[in-house]
Amino acid sequence: MRSLLPTTALLAAALANPIPNAAPNRYYLPLTVTLFNNVTGAHAAASIDTSGHSFDIGGRIFRGSALERDGKILATSVQMTFPDLPLPAGNSCGVYSSGGQTIGDLDAQHTYLEVDGQPGRAVETDVTGFVVKCDIYVVGG
Repeated sequence: MRSLLPTTALLAAALANPIPNAAPNRYYLPLTVTLFNNVTGAHAAASIDTSGHSFDIGGRIFRGSALERDGKILATSVQMTFPDLPLPAGNSCGVYSSGGQTIGDLDAQHTYLEVDGQPGRAVETDVTGFVVKCDIYVVGG
């Protein structure tokens, strides 16, 4: 039987530190996004804000990481680590190309996405201008 202590601690932290200007009764949770480059074996993880803000992957999130080469962030896939909590329907993250094209959506049931568009193959993709936008929250009283 799994302990409820980690889940309870995460929920308590989220409820104690809600993000300002959040919708009433919504408490946004931090989320870990990890990029992988299965060609080189490099990967990097970062915690992001999930209150509907967009984050440029090549900006402050992964700049200077093991994925950066010649000023570009090169990856083959992305994975999100979602809180181990019951999340309301509609909690998800979108991944978008630098041109605004939807690469895919991630949620608690679908946590992995190949950004190279080549299922079963590892093709380095310049994700420098890719954007991640999330809306992950729990509802509280």
